[in-house]
Amino acid sequence: MAKKGGTGAHPQPKEAPKMPPRAKKKGGGMGYVMPVVAAAIALMAIGAAVLFTRSSTGPTSILPRMGSSRRRESAADLLKSWKDAPVDNMPDGLKAKLSCFKECAEEMTADQEERFKSKLQKTSPQQYVEVAASNELDLLAYADCQAYCEKAELGSLLGVSIQDPWADIALGRFKKRQLKADRLKLQTQQADNETTVKVVDSQQNETENAIIKGNLDLSALPADLEEYLTCAKECTDISRLTFDFSKEPQPTVEDLLQTLRTCGLVSLVNYFPSAYAREIHAAIGQLEKAGKVNQIPLKHFQNMNLWNNRYEMWLPYVEPFMRLAATFANRTVIPQVIKGYLQPDPQGPVLDYPSAIFAPARTTGSQPLHRDTVDSLRSERGVGETVNVQIAIQDMTHQMGPTLFCPCSQKYLVFGDNYVTDALEFWFWRSADDRDNHCIESTAFSRDFTPAGAVTVYDGITVHQGMANTSPSNRTIMNLSFAASDAMRSSDAFTSLMSSFAKKDVLKHRKAFADNVFHTHT
Repeated sequence: MAKKGGTGAHPQPKEAPKMPPRAKKKGGGMGYVMPVVAAAIALMAIGAAVLFTRSSTGPTSILPRMGSSRRRESAADLLKSWKDAPVDNMPDGLKAKLSCFKECAEEMTADQEERFKSKLQKTSPQQYVEVAASNELDLLAYADCQAYCEKAELGSLLGVSIQDPWADIALGRFKKRQLKADRLKLQTQQADNETTVKVVDSQQNETENAIIKGNLDLSALPADLEEYLTCAKECTDISRLTFDFSKEPQPTVEDLLQTLRTCGLVSLVNYFPSAYAREIHAAIGQLEKAGKVNQIPLKHFQNMNLWNNRYEMWLPYVEPFMRLAATFANRTVIPQVIKGYLQPDPQGPVLDYPSAIFAPARTTGSQPLHRDTVDSLRSERGVGETVNVQIAIQDMTHQMGPTLFCPCSQKYLVFGDNYVTDALEFWFWRSADDRDNHCIESTAFSRDFTPAGAVTVYDGITVHQGMANTSPSNRTIMNLSFAASDAMRSSDAFTSLMSSFAKKDVLKHRKAFADNVFHTHT
């Protein structure tokens, strides 16, 4: 594995490795989330996975009845505290991740990596084949090394065998921890007795100091971590993310683009007609009650296999949904934002599909935190390849389960090239257990109240989750997915999940947007 390290700017996303064919699942409202492939399964076994689960909240409200104030510590709190005294104020778990990712990046040997691959091939041959096919064995070895190291750093050797590839690293970490504990005990005894309790040979003392200090310098907050917290501080402020089109002067396209590029999302209020939004909501309810679309059973437009009791309906090309393209064409700001944000392509931008996402009352749990387009440890997409336009078609309280975002996460796509950003990702949103994903409690954004007609535009690679619906009301939201070109559409959704009836109507929606909104040909 190539050596990693450094704390400079996060590298640009690389071309994703080719992945074996598989089905995709749609996650509660936005884009398709791939099921956990072998690499993710293996990572979950060691406590380091790609997908994850829990609910939370966002920042203190500045606009009336919007935003959220349920966080424990804000990004601003963390930035100030960690900058003032990184060693004292940063959580031990994050320091362990930073130190262990750095050690594994710099010290992991080719022999250890080969031993890991051999062990994986013997114990989990199917996982080995799939991870090898995705060209991620080296990344999985790196993550496995870090997990063993962190376990020892936090005081446990449970499950560590001398035959494990990372036994030397884990045992070394455990020894270092014991030396730290012994030194602290000695210092405490000296302070209590005001005498020297133990005389340590100077050479031995220097050796212990070197071991205890290790390879991580936290005299200052690492630059990449400071950059992320600075961005999150800015982008969890509802007044920074939200643009009100009822006020003069009206927001400009460039205003929205700058926010979308910085934060990974932008919100608009008083832009999409609220009466039309409610009309769409009523029409969806009528279709569900009737159970059919023009004599075609509604099941042919539905995808019931979603996260935690969610389900989806691809919008048929009937009234009032067939007016979507005209509505977008008559209000040009969002089409211009889509064009300005997505990577330029002669064939694009293009509509992928319009859909409604349902979260039934009281029975819908939180999604895992996820990106909409991810293959295991490396994103299959880059910035500006896909964008989603999420439109509230009913008033939505926080208890109904809005979408929670981890702003600025779209900047961190390349795992394995920078130990600081690797640790950052696993601390804030990549852990196997969402209780360990600290974006949720400190650097996330969601709304306390979302009025009908409110719009959120976000890059599909921005980490997010649909939250649990604990209210007595069903929650339905409309989502339109766009791509920079036909090649970047979610082909698995169209070819594998949609019925022939749904495909026919989705193609009509695509043509309407191509002809009337983007003036392209599909």
